[in-house]
Amino acid sequence: MKRAHEYTEADLLEMDSSDIAKLIDIECMHEGAPLLPPEPVLELPPVQGPDATTFRVGGKYATFIFRSPEVAAEVTSFVNKLMDAGEMVEHARVPGAGYSDQMIRQKTEHIEISPNEVYSSALGAEVTAVLAARKDLKDAHESATRLYDEATNLRESVAGDITDRWQDARNNDRRLESNAHEFGRYVVLAENDIDAARTFFAHAHDIAADLTSMDEILARWKAKQAEIDADEVAAT
Repeated sequence: MKRAHEYTEADLLEMDSSDIAKLIDIECMHEGAPLLPPEPVLELPPVQGPDATTFRVGGKYATFIFRSPEVAAEVTSFVNKLMDAGEMVEHARVPGAGYSDQMIRQKTEHIEISPNEVYSSALGAEVTAVLAARKDLKDAHESATRLYDEATNLRESVAGDITDRWQDARNNDRRLESNAHEFGRYVVLAENDIDAARTFFAHAHDIAADLTSMDEILARWKAKQAEIDADEVAAT
């Protein structure tokens, strides 16, 4: 099996992301770095919402909770009538006296009914079990994520050079493609005089006309022209 350093730029251009990932795995294997495990995915069981309603009756200091709205309404009405009749009082501190000195104060604030969405005892027990299971899953996911991150860091130390070379090869190829396209415009302006076009292009880009890079540009342009000619023949 080929090692990463044995791949040429032309080889790298033939590879896609899955090929590069495999090459990185091979290098990790040689370098003793762990292979990347599957990325942890946290899937939690849903928590069901409340299935019951209770009715809270009371004011600031006294509260009663009822199952039945009818009973809650009956108690509320009864207490509020007593309050209107002056029968409801509360203890208040005598102004300026100690905390233990209390006096009677008329209670005038009506009480109200407040419905509350809650869990029944049976569903509450089920939800408690689900929440415990969710916590266990979260803890396991955190542990798996730490292992994944450690493996990722070790892998990146191996993968960096490979991915850099792959990206450089792709960037160089795109640059070559762009230069070949531009060179074609010089050929047209030079009335198909390749040597003249080569000289003009090299001068415009401040490179020597006899450099290897210029040969590569010319070779790419010729290959493109051959494709265009073949397509025109096929169309006729």
